[in-house]
Amino acid sequence: MPEITTTTDQAEHSKPIRLARTALDAAMAGRWDAAQRALQRIGEECGDDGLGSAVLALCDTLIAHATDGDVGAKSARISFMNGDTGQLDQPGSDQVPAEVQWAARLIGARAAMDEDRFVAVLDELPRDGLAIGRHVWSLLQVVAWTVNGLPRGYTRMGRGGSDA
Repeated sequence: MPEITTTTDQAEHSKPIRLARTALDAAMAGRWDAAQRALQRIGEECGDDGLGSAVLALCDTLIAHATDGDVGAKSARISFMNGDTGQLDQPGSDQVPAEVQWAARLIGARAAMDEDRFVAVLDELPRDGLAIGRHVWSLLQVVAWTVNGLPRGYTRMGRGGSDA
């Protein structure tokens, strides 16, 4: 199982990090109800700061998996694959749900270590709790499906890529 990555700033938010880990473990095992309950607890019990810590940890987990832990400042080239059809789509495609595109922009900003862009993407979240939940749920799904579906260090394969 991948490790949820925590930074010093996140250490004070250990409860949301633990709940993010619980949600990711459940999602990776296909226990979507348990994953949903863990995410809901983050929102209810940890507030906006806790949710931010959990989102950051999920992004960092995917990046660490993609780069096999070599997470220096890298550009992120993101594409999407429809799990049902295998069709590849690029960012901006009308075939990719808006919440998934948001998750990809967030991960890309974090992979590039672009704090301003990361905060700007977070600020795109709607103010409605259910809509926020759909966006964070999409992020969790992207992380779980990527970690389950691609080998650790996949960005370093082939062309010796340095992208996340």
